[in-house]
Amino acid sequence: MGITHLPDTSVYSQPIKKIPLKTVTDPWKTIGDRNLCISIFCDTELLQGLEMKKSNNFWNACNSILKDSLPVVDFTMEAAKIYVKIQANCVKRGRTRPVFDLLTHLNIFAH
Repeated sequence: MGITHLPDTSVYSQPIKKIPLKTVTDPWKTIGDRNLCISIFCDTELLQGLEMKKSNNFWNACNSILKDSLPVVDFTMEAAKIYVKIQANCVKRGRTRPVFDLLTHLNIFAH
C-alpha cells in the first residue's frame, strides 16, 4: 500500500505517554507502521518537548519505542519556498500559524 498517513506530534508521541490515548493508538495499530511516516519537524517538536521535560524516563521511552520506528521526511528547498510565501502572507494579515504545524504539513505537500 505504501505511505498513507502522516501523524502529527500529538499522535506520534502517544506511545511514550504515561497513559496513551486508546482512541489514537488503536487506529495507529490498524493503519500499521508501514503506512506511516513523520515529518522532520514532528521529530524536532518531540525532541524539544523531551528536552523541556528533562525526564530520563521519557527520553528512555522515546529511544526504545519511537527512535527509527517510522521513516522521516526531510525538509526540502521546495517546501521552504512554499512555507515562506504562506507565512509571509499570514504575517502581513496578522494571522500567523504555529511554525512547527505549518512546516510539518507543507513538507509533505512538497513531496
